[in-house]
Amino acid sequence: MHIDAEFPDLPETLRERLAATGATDEESVRAALEQDPELRREFDAFLAANQPQIDALVSEAFDRFLAAADSDQLDALAWEVPFLLDESFAQMVLQVAGEAQSAGDADLADGLRARLEGLDAIREQRAIAQGSPLVEALLQFLNAATDDEARALFATSQDLMTSDEAQEILDTGFQGADEESQQRIAQRSELLRTLRAGSV
Repeated sequence: MHIDAEFPDLPETLRERLAATGATDEESVRAALEQDPELRREFDAFLAANQPQIDALVSEAFDRFLAAADSDQLDALAWEVPFLLDESFAQMVLQVAGEAQSAGDADLADGLRARLEGLDAIREQRAIAQGSPLVEALLQFLNAATDDEARALFATSQDLMTSDEAQEILDTGFQGADEESQQRIAQRSELLRTLRAGSV
């Protein structure tokens, strides 16, 4: 539950009151509502009045999640729709996967679980990156759409990315969710090694 992404029509006064508590995601929103009964009543009233729109937003996000063909598309979607990384979305996916398994659709169930593992990997990477400019720079380098973009990112973060620590993190600190993402990590690791050698 990321406020701006999931509730774009949230009244400004309610948004400001939630922001004042430091609430930005599912866990912190829940904690804020538990501490303030009046705020909970207002928030619940907003949900009740806008439930069809919220359901449609979640349904669209789920369809796009299901259509993601690889880890890069999944990562891009998670940036665009941050609540995909919330526990509530994971529980919904697990429920649908369980229902698909019970109905004999093992392919759908396996596909959903594989994509959920991809979201878990993205969540872990972003948790690692928080508070670390080096890891954040490496993630941008790793996720750059082309090698030219990756080279440009290296040039702008050269003070961070020329270190031995940067190479070690990229070599060993990231785990790809599938064969394609593993290959991407290996390719970018080699590119970083080349760029570092050329900067000496």
